[in-house]
Amino acid sequence: MQPKSLSWSEIRDALAQQIASGRFSAGERLPSEPELSLQFRAGRHSVRRALAALSSEGRVRIEHGRGAFVQDGLAFQYTIDRRDRLFDQLERKGHRADLKTLSIGEQPADAEVAAALDLADGAAVHVSEILILADSVPLGIGRSHHPLARFPDYMTHRRFAPTQRMFYRSYGIAEYFREDTYLWARSATPQEADLLKQYPAMPVLETRTRDTDASGATIGISTTIWAGSRIRFVLPVKR
Repeated sequence: MQPKSLSWSEIRDALAQQIASGRFSAGERLPSEPELSLQFRAGRHSVRRALAALSSEGRVRIEHGRGAFVQDGLAFQYTIDRRDRLFDQLERKGHRADLKTLSIGEQPADAEVAAALDLADGAAVHVSEILILADSVPLGIGRSHHPLARFPDYMTHRRFAPTQRMFYRSYGIAEYFREDTYLWARSATPQEADLLKQYPAMPVLETRTRDTDASGATIGISTTIWAGSRIRFVLPVKR
């Protein structure tokens, strides 16, 4: 008599028990889907569903193209603040923050971007897209828009000033303030999942922010797509 194959929920429970017992260490890669299928005498679909459930529970993280890893507590905390920046917060906690430029260019502002930057529809804006990494792990995909008229020779400045603070200071803006941060969750696109090295079914968090100078004028807007399992936001309460 053939042994009974396990359901996806039984596979999830078995793997959860193995993780809890220490059979798999934090950060360790789990066996591949074919190996787990053989181990549990189950189909790939059941194994995939079990891993997705463990991922949603925070027990494992799934990196697209690499496999499933036992969650190692790698969740970076980011306090949304008008002046305290992500890189500063990461470095104070001993993490290494890096940026990888994905694209830089110019385009006409659509109605939404033009309204946010107080520009006429179709006005030229600079657009840059970056990959944000913490300890070499993809944390987010950032896209920023800045008015061309306010920031001439953008390409040269961006090349030598990759962070927002460095970029603004290269134009003589000593201090800037982060205003109007909006935050919500959504499904990742295939390209976003690939860049963030996460399982396609895992959600992402999206933030949209507006930067102002000391006079209160809007100088830039940014959208960031965050790996949902790797970032924790702290929202201070105004007193």
